[in-house]
Amino acid sequence: MPLLALALVIVPSIRTAGEPGPHRAPEGQVTLIPRGEELLGELGCTTCHTASDTTLARLQPKSAPRLDDVGARITPGYLRSYLEDPQGTKPDVTMPDRIGHGANRERTIDALVHFLAGLGGPIDIAPVGVQADDIEPGRQLFHSVGCVACHEPQEAPWELEELRWMPGDVAEAATELDDEEEADEEDEQLWVPPGTLPAPEVPLGDLARKTTVAALTEFLLDPLIVRPSGRMPSLGLTPKEARSIALYLLRDQARAGEENLEQVEGLAYEYFEAPFDDEVADFDALTSVARGGITDLAKLPEHRPDHFGFRYRGFLAVAAAGEYTFYTKSDDGSRLWVDGEVVVRNDGFHAMSEKFGSVLLEEGEHSISITMFEKGGGEGLIASWSGPELEKEVIPADVLSHWTLAFIPVDAAPFTVDPVRANVGRTAFQVLCTSCHAVEGLEDLRRTKGETPTLAGLDPHSAVGCLAEDSDTSTRYALDPADRAALKAALANVAQLATPLADEERLTRTLARMRCYACHRRQDVGGTHPERRPYFEILGDAELGDEGRLPPSLDHTGAKLWNATIAAVLTEAQTVRPYMATRMPQFGAENVGFLADLFEALDATTEGMAEPAFSIEAVEAGRKLVGTSGLGCIQCHTFAGYPSLGVPAVDLATVHERSQPGWFRQLLLDPGALNMNTRMPEFWVDGKSPVSDVLDGDPVRQIDAMWSYLSLRDAMPLPEGLVVPESAYELEVGERPILCGVFMRGVSPRTLAVGLPERTHYAFDVQNSRLALAWRGRFFNARGTWEGRAGKLERPPGEVVELPPGPPFAILGADEAWPQHTDAELRYRVRGRRLDSAGLPTFRYALGDVEIEETPRAALVPGGSLLVRRFVVRAARPVPGLTLRAFVGSEGREQLSGVYEFAGGVSCDIEAVGPGAVSSRLRATGGQSELIADIALEQVDDGFQAVFEVNVRW
Repeated sequence: MPLLALALVIVPSIRTAGEPGPHRAPEGQVTLIPRGEELLGELGCTTCHTASDTTLARLQPKSAPRLDDVGARITPGYLRSYLEDPQGTKPDVTMPDRIGHGANRERTIDALVHFLAGLGGPIDIAPVGVQADDIEPGRQLFHSVGCVACHEPQEAPWELEELRWMPGDVAEAATELDDEEEADEEDEQLWVPPGTLPAPEVPLGDLARKTTVAALTEFLLDPLIVRPSGRMPSLGLTPKEARSIALYLLRDQARAGEENLEQVEGLAYEYFEAPFDDEVADFDALTSVARGGITDLAKLPEHRPDHFGFRYRGFLAVAAAGEYTFYTKSDDGSRLWVDGEVVVRNDGFHAMSEKFGSVLLEEGEHSISITMFEKGGGEGLIASWSGPELEKEVIPADVLSHWTLAFIPVDAAPFTVDPVRANVGRTAFQVLCTSCHAVEGLEDLRRTKGETPTLAGLDPHSAVGCLAEDSDTSTRYALDPADRAALKAALANVAQLATPLADEERLTRTLARMRCYACHRRQDVGGTHPERRPYFEILGDAELGDEGRLPPSLDHTGAKLWNATIAAVLTEAQTVRPYMATRMPQFGAENVGFLADLFEALDATTEGMAEPAFSIEAVEAGRKLVGTSGLGCIQCHTFAGYPSLGVPAVDLATVHERSQPGWFRQLLLDPGALNMNTRMPEFWVDGKSPVSDVLDGDPVRQIDAMWSYLSLRDAMPLPEGLVVPESAYELEVGERPILCGVFMRGVSPRTLAVGLPERTHYAFDVQNSRLALAWRGRFFNARGTWEGRAGKLERPPGEVVELPPGPPFAILGADEAWPQHTDAELRYRVRGRRLDSAGLPTFRYALGDVEIEETPRAALVPGGSLLVRRFVVRAARPVPGLTLRAFVGSEGREQLSGVYEFAGGVSCDIEAVGPGAVSSRLRATGGQSELIADIALEQVDDGFQAVFEVNVRW
């Protein structure tokens, strides 16, 4: 019996006649992409009809979703409905009808369902227990992180001000969320700026029937795995955020019946497995491995012996208003919150010990949360309370409650794959579907047999084929007359399809296809639609206006940002606006990676691009101008991670690395001219500086001095007036170095951390006489060294460079491997240290009869700072084979003469600065590159010496 089959070509939406498409401009607006070419790319026409590279670059075709594991993502019932009636199942999406309406239709659909359900499935439809208050964050996140830039909002902004999935409202929210009273507000006539495109309304479809919490969570974490074309980008969600949004989008699964929602005794718990190396556990950064309910707060649920934690959450019923005292007795740390406020802090690593705290509570229900973690040794948690007419007792289960929801796909039913029908479905899929859908191990038989003509060879006026209005062809699209005519016109113009796009047009089309114009505006096109603007928010209470909540204009992007910065934003999720709730999507390097070059080619200018001359005097002038006695930049701008004195604008430490000097000068001289909607004030009005005692008040020299200062990045000396947050353990460097004995990971207990005024610091392992670590920015938090039992192994903040382990010097024979330890056999001895008049330490140690002095210091240079290791080596006689190991890393190469570069951006050079000679070279060792220097001592008076420096940059 012949088999008819269906190609699952899941492509972008095609509308009913007359309705604007995602890139079809309404009447009176500019057309960003010719409609016919847009459809050729978005409908995946080139998956069957091959085209030249030039045409493909012009169309930027969208590929269909990968179906390797579709059975683990989509329910069989939804697959069946979708195959039977694509438009009815998911309105506004195109599914070409290739199955026909003959007697075999149902059998064909059934065979395909069994085949597809077996790809990684069938999907697990077991009920998923959900804590009701996990849904509310997803509700807020969906409407704030950027989903509503493309998808229609699920609720109005004023509705989101009311927290729904909270105690007392959960049952009503779960069963009556759609029965809202409309706000008694008059509709306002919104002003839409010219060039603004209609707000996209990409449909979500019936997700509650389609998938499960686990499957949708996995998809949201990395949509590009399934949809590689980037039309559904990643928003950089954490596992917790992705799950919460999935719960919100699947909330109908919890409303299938009232039995899906119940308030029960006790608290809900989450169980975590992690190292728990810190004295305060950050459970929000972890993903639970088990969940359940607990009624006995004196006994832990099942757990492994060490390195675990629990978080209990739910509600506490208070019978009488008054002051209540809460207690946690735990091993190791624990905390207790009531109504979101910490009441008990029992942090740290310790045996069973108790802490308590008190709080005034009103009669009624209050949220409660308890956490505990165990690093090693014994473990336990007891949570108690006392209050008005209430003696201290373990908090009983009958005053505790939590909501549980059972999430089950709507209309889901158990399904067993029939191997016979699945094999029939496999054949149908392989013949007709693999042109569009990738499934590992299945080849496209149509292309293999050469059955499809090229795109250029298609006859747009043919009476058969995809564009025929009343054809018996096996592929029928639900095209409206306007779209059919547009496609025919595009196919008829073969010469145009073979013409490369100009840079500006290619950029415009890409921004349109990826819906970048839904957020960004460029050359008077696009920008956030006024209907969606209320959903773009500022995190926290900062008053930054639209500049702080709306994505920036893309005008002058190539002149403003370096090419590498644009690429990092597009493909590496780099961001400098932590106050903006909406996130920059990640579309995939293959889809947008070329935009950095386009922005540069279209916008870049050579005017004012030269870096100003660098000098320490300019740096000092820039430091004064940035501080409160100058222009007061730190009033608004974050500084190297330290908060500003006012609103949290872009961190100044990122400006030099990201921005071009010409744009920086223009911004400061005339902020309004760049049309950035910025709150940056104009400081040099009529060419006069408000700070006349710096560089003679010359605006150009002052701006160049600020640029030189900012070029130090995290190594910038702190400006005047910056308020450093007080901490009993945070060490801040002033005008002299700071020395502090610390406990650090990977080094001996006898390690000295040295903080330098240039904000470039290092750790010297005194016990092993070696420089161990170097870093920039903040110096060190000594909490693990000073607090409690101490002994906690700390890690410096920021980007840390690790110097080679083992002894820094050795006496080697030809091709001899580097020794691993500074043991007695090597005759290493610690000689102590001394300080110079500026407080800079020199470390003294010996290798046999060779005396060594090492003085690390920082030097300010354009682009930041470098660490200079000055060595003075003395001996009574020449020492053949005396060698220094300066660095070990991967991918080592000699970049310039005598300058060696390693992966991660670290570079080193070694030069003699006094008597003696050094000769540096790379050699391979253990899969890495080892930079060593052969040292030749020179006779000085009665002994022999070598004086040289190692410069380390990163």
